[in-house]
Amino acid sequence: MSTGRIEDFLNSIPGYGGYRSKEKRRDADRLIRERLAQDYGQLADRLGRLATRFADERDLAAVRVITKPHGRLVTFRDRVRTATYGYAPLFSETEVDEGTLDQIAAFDRSLADGLQPLGEQIEALEQSAPGTDEFITQAAHMAALVEVLHERFAGRGEIIESGKSLEPQKVAALLGVGIENRAVDRRPTAYNLHDGEAITFSGNDYTVIGRVTAELPSGTWRDFQLKGGENESWLRVPASAGGEFYWLQKVAATGEIGADKLQLGDTTFEREHDEQGTTEVIGQKGSSASSPVRYCRYRPFTGAETLHVYDWSADNLVLRGAVIDPLELQVWSREGREAV
Repeated sequence: MSTGRIEDFLNSIPGYGGYRSKEKRRDADRLIRERLAQDYGQLADRLGRLATRFADERDLAAVRVITKPHGRLVTFRDRVRTATYGYAPLFSETEVDEGTLDQIAAFDRSLADGLQPLGEQIEALEQSAPGTDEFITQAAHMAALVEVLHERFAGRGEIIESGKSLEPQKVAALLGVGIENRAVDRRPTAYNLHDGEAITFSGNDYTVIGRVTAELPSGTWRDFQLKGGENESWLRVPASAGGEFYWLQKVAATGEIGADKLQLGDTTFEREHDEQGTTEVIGQKGSSASSPVRYCRYRPFTGAETLHVYDWSADNLVLRGAVIDPLELQVWSREGREAV
């Protein structure tokens, strides 16, 4: 959205006059949030209708691709609509300098700026054939845009609650690059976990002791081998912010690796995905150069857990697990503490 169109958007909100007047700041905050919640809510509804269409067509793979970003967009809408700041300095008689007021206005403009690219991504999804690389890529870009919006709204709230400007470096990181470009290039913090660093999940602590970096036509991710807990656990982190995180356990399946079906206890898993790519493995015994791999994904007739199989001909790795919300992870690394 161009600067002129953003200003038109703000000026179109009845009663919105910015933050210069102390008496009107709380009203200005409420008015801009109500309008943003309304407009982002319409985009969330549109994405929800797309998910419903896929469900009606029984295209469960397509539903899974957009369920998480749709949920995150709904959460963003609700955060914007219901935010409460109590007796924040911005709304009190405390003197607030103009630089701080300018920053809040800049965050307002940045949030308005996200409407057009997000709408365009949803339109691209509507026009893409489910299951294609284009569809998966568009969904990842859309999910990344939503995460950028969450970050920007959090930055805005930090200014309001403190009544002080953010450091220029932080503002530049949040607002300095166009939302489209920033979202596409962004990788989750957890993707750069290193050996010996730790994570916390479901109240348990784990240490990274190895990883498999997979580069496949369907995407790129890292499966981190973890030490801790009762079983051998693995964490899958996507290379893009919009990808899916998995919590996995190493298992031994019955049947020929790569066959149409594999058995694990009383559960039969049927192969739903099969592709060739490369992996790089780093573990306690050293590292291996990039090597070819066959990757298969299996799904049971009922249940949410899936099997993920790496077949290197001379060796294989079978992991079982399900998609998790990265917000449930706590990361203890040099990159930061948020998984995404």
